Amino acid sequence: MNNTGQVSAQVDLIHSSPLANQNIGDTPIKWDSCMGDPTAVAEGNFDGAAYYANANQGVVLTEATDNTKGYLYWDKSFDYTKNIYISGTFNSGLGNGADGITIFFGTDELTSDDDETNGVAVFFDEFNDDVVKVFKNGSLIDVQVYTNLVLDNVQCRKYEIIYEYVNPLSSFVQVQINNVFVCRVDVGSYPDTGSYIGVSGYCGGQNNIHQCKSFEVKSATPWLAINK
Repeated sequence: MNNTGQVSAQVDLIHSSPLANQNIGDTPIKWDSCMGDPTAVAEGNFDGAAYYANANQGVVLTEATDNTKGYLYWDKSFDYTKNIYISGTFNSGLGNGADGITIFFGTDELTSDDDETNGVAVFFDEFNDDVVKVFKNGSLIDVQVYTNLVLDNVQCRKYEIIYEYVNPLSSFVQVQINNVFVCRVDVGSYPDTGSYIGVSGYCGGQNNIHQCKSFEVKSATPWLAINK
């Protein structure tokens, strides 16, 4: 309560109890570039071209080199029958315009957009008109959403994924960029086939530098804030 007697509150309506803590299984992930190399300080893993540069650049997923992929990922057994929040800050550009960044989860294979065989992948496509595409088990769900942004203009942005479990046959993925709603997609049954969760950068016949400066996974538990 503040000095005018007002109470401010925010509640995420996907939960019935706004103060209930969710147990999402394995240890939540919280890393940012100022902490240092995520493979040394946050149980992360690299694959492909990815490496930790410094506190300013964070993890470089790809240089501006054609036909390059890089991954920062964690091998953790999260419970996808619970609602989960995934976020990261990313920077793309300084190349000739491709291809994009993917946030993936619930898979046992590393993915750059749609070349996986299971799990969920949210692809932020810089090459094809700056759209967001959501894949499940390697197939594009029948939607792609224009962001009205230039995703590779070397501007650091926050990408957020809110995964919402409804029942064994229905779950949703909501996507936000810089706290602005982009889309909410029904991805069907929950992904229970693998324990990889993370982010990738991808360059095909054209390229960009792709950088990750933070990554977080936690319960999508609502919160109540009271101003004093």
